Amino acid sequence: PVDAINVLDSLPTDTPPLMLYRTMASIAACNIPEGENVRMDAQWRRPARILGWSSTLAAAAICHVLGRRPNPFNPEQSFAVNFLTRSLGRKPTQFEAEAFDVSLIVQAEHGFNVAALAALTVISTGADLGSAVLAGLSALAGKLHGGTNQLAFQNIMQHESAKDARAWVKRKLKDGYRFPGFGHRIYQTHDPRARILEPLARKLVEDRGDGHIWEIYETIRDEVESNLGDKGIFINVGGVSGLIYHALGFPKSSYPIPMALAIQTGLMAHCLEYLSEGNMIEPGAIYTG
Repeated sequence: PVDAINVLDSLPTDTPPLMLYRTMASIAACNIPEGENVRMDAQWRRPARILGWSSTLAAAAICHVLGRRPNPFNPEQSFAVNFLTRSLGRKPTQFEAEAFDVSLIVQAEHGFNVAALAALTVISTGADLGSAVLAGLSALAGKLHGGTNQLAFQNIMQHESAKDARAWVKRKLKDGYRFPGFGHRIYQTHDPRARILEPLARKLVEDRGDGHIWEIYETIRDEVESNLGDKGIFINVGGVSGLIYHALGFPKSSYPIPMALAIQTGLMAHCLEYLSEGNMIEPGAIYTG
């Protein structure tokens, strides 16, 4: 919707990219036909519309950060190619498009995460699917969830060499530092999603001429896992995905947006599956003073 794109001109220039995307998505949701119709058939019609808008809105948010307008939509191109072309102002190579597509697939659904809980709580009240997705996107705003890929990549880029990175990890281990991009509630071993993305990330950064970045990543990963692997702490998908976004040319502040594009598919699946239950989620609490 045009009104969702136009709102960018009225927002502060330093607004975080994910917040830009969420704000546009909220306005776009007002254009969903029969917005208050929460019958099952209406709810099941909404994912296609939401996904159809999301690529345009996400690209507009990233372009706003870069100071330009998105490239035109091309109906002959795939979701991934369209998003990359519109966001970055250039058509991706076939390998870039395939790597990004894989990153969307492996991050689409990974259990009952915080964003999924937020979305499910909202849909359980009898709300529309758009409102539930917005709740999930809001949960991604936190650095511990949607911002993990950004923090993990910052930890890589602060080092000039693998030697510096190894010394840094040793110091941080002594301090009891919690490394972003490591550990997972479900995967107490190697995260299969990270293993799928690693060869793609390596080729992308090396093709860009940033082979030293991959060496630093490997050093941090190996050093952390060799010391904390016995506690079930290994690299997770958030620790790898930032490398892909960097190699593709996304501004660092926008890294949560590609994750949001991926995860919202899983959020909608969770919500639509839960609708048949019909019970409102109401956690209890015990006051302890």
